[in-house]
Amino acid sequence: MNMLTAEYNYEKDMAVQRQEAAELATRNVIQKVEMAANKAATQKEMEIAKKMLDKGLQINDVFLYTGIPMDRIIEIQKSIKKR
Repeated sequence: MNMLTAEYNYEKDMAVQRQEAAELATRNVIQKVEMAANKAATQKEMEIAKKMLDKGLQINDVFLYTGIPMDRIIEIQKSIKKR
């Protein structure tokens, strides 16, 4: 049936809009949870990297075991040396 000649159904339209809004809200919540989990994992990796550097491991080893970018590892190492 042609949409221009079909009858508009307010209840159906509102139900579709509510469903779309609920799906968007769910995606937003999932995205925020994933971001928080990633942030927590990153913070944990940074703590591990600090401990590894404190124990005298080389930057290359810290990179190999943690996957933290080299420039971040160097920053961590500099912050340790400033103490």
